[in-house]
Amino acid sequence: MTLLVLAGLLQTASAADLTVNGTTTTMDGSYTYDNVYVINGGTLYVTDYTGSGTTGTLVINASYIYVDATSSINAAGRGYRGVLNANGEGYNSSAGGRGGALYRDAGGGGAYGGNGGTGVRDNNSTADGTGGTAYGSSSTVAIEMGSAGGAAGNLDGDSGGYGGDGGGSIWLQADTIVIDGTIQAYGSAGAIYNNDAAGGGAGGGVLLYAADLDCGGTINAYGGAGADIDDNG
Repeated sequence: MTLLVLAGLLQTASAADLTVNGTTTTMDGSYTYDNVYVINGGTLYVTDYTGSGTTGTLVINASYIYVDATSSINAAGRGYRGVLNANGEGYNSSAGGRGGALYRDAGGGGAYGGNGGTGVRDNNSTADGTGGTAYGSSSTVAIEMGSAGGAAGNLDGDSGGYGGDGGGSIWLQADTIVIDGTIQAYGSAGAIYNNDAAGGGAGGGVLLYAADLDCGGTINAYGGAGADIDDNG
């Protein structure tokens, strides 16, 4: 995961307001508004990544952004996707966790700001599916989606299913940002398939860029846990 919080003087273009009031709205891409209000139990979801376009990402530029204590902006598990009986999808060919046909038991975790964790064989500590390789930097003004975990091993002939999906990315830029609710960009946990364990997805990126930032709420961009099972096989 990557979390960037920046402060500085901003200029924003004039545009209409966005209000998510006690309902859900799903968006992706880049937008400019005067004011953004996510209130009264509202949730602004980032569109699940589909492999094309701007899905999995959301960039909002505004004069004022407010998320009240009952509301959220949510990109959890909406980044790079787990793949059936294969390595996780990722930012590049090495970012997703390893898994599937070349591994017996456990898939590795997806990467983003750090390497993904390595899965281990049943009944011992021998490495199995390796974790993805890290990408991105906390010192640059850029964020990405999190990469997916590897499928559980299916070298033993049964399906290893899918690794956990990575988190999407959320970029909020305004003169004033007030977050009393939650910003979610965590990765999905790995699941158990046929007594084998899939790797978890990496957390995605969150960037808050404001001249005046008040964040009394919660920001979650952690990686999903790998599944945990040992059938002694």
